[in-house]
Amino acid sequence: LAEMSPADSSILNGEIALESFWEIGQYKRSVRRIEDAPRLCSELSLLIRERSEIEAAYAKSLQQWSKKWSEHVDKGVEYGSAQEAWKALLQEGRSKADLHLKRRDRLIDEVFNVIKIWSKDNFHKTAFGAVKESKEIEESFKRAQKPWAKLYGKILKAKREYFSSSRMERSAVNQEKNAAGNPEISREQVKKFHEKMVKCQTEREKAEEEYRKTVAAISDYKSTYQADMMQVFKRCQELELKRLKFFKEMLKGAHDCLNMSNEPKLKSIYEQFLRTVNGVDAEKDVQDWEKEFGPGMPFNCPVFEVGF
Repeated sequence: LAEMSPADSSILNGEIALESFWEIGQYKRSVRRIEDAPRLCSELSLLIRERSEIEAAYAKSLQQWSKKWSEHVDKGVEYGSAQEAWKALLQEGRSKADLHLKRRDRLIDEVFNVIKIWSKDNFHKTAFGAVKESKEIEESFKRAQKPWAKLYGKILKAKREYFSSSRMERSAVNQEKNAAGNPEISREQVKKFHEKMVKCQTEREKAEEEYRKTVAAISDYKSTYQADMMQVFKRCQELELKRLKFFKEMLKGAHDCLNMSNEPKLKSIYEQFLRTVNGVDAEKDVQDWEKEFGPGMPFNCPVFEVGF
């Protein structure tokens, strides 16, 4: 029997951690990761769609706010360059709304729709609604693990029989020893105890030999098992790597859609807004108002009018 590491021994003794990938059936986590991928695509696309709706809702609120107050300002009592500054703020709202609608459109066209198409192209449903790619991976894992599971089952059976025969042998040895030291037990009975002990010893040796053979067999198969499992796992890794890289690309796309720090129109909007506000000339406004509505208006003093 080849020398085994503590880790190998723990596998054969059934002491491997329950969460180990190499344990029977524990590949299901890897399968589930592929199975979860379409759901993650749906969740990311929903997240993007909801953000686009927020952009649209904000744009609509700005438009409604601008329309409401534009009508009020036009009919209101503010005047002159100050009124133009009010209107500049409302124009900022309309222009900003256009930018946020553009954000909405880009999120839908460049991210949301792309995720939907990518998910449809990369993941497919079986007739029973399962993810085809994950089912294929699962079947591959099952095939890779089947011979190992069979050998592992033989080990457990051989181990149980070996441990059971060892206990029976120890019991028979003790019985023979006790009988040999008991003067009340006849030689014939002692002989029977001895024969039983020899039989148990033979059965234990046979069980031990079988147990060692199964351990040797699974040890010999270990490298093949690991290679087969790794081959399937690499396919899982490739699929997941592809998904993660795509998601990174889409999240970068979302950033580019939403980032307005380099938006030329945004700079123009606020430059125009500031120019208008800075252009407010309070002194001129009050002087103009004085001319139009105040003491600057014509003073028509009553004069004597000749009656007819």
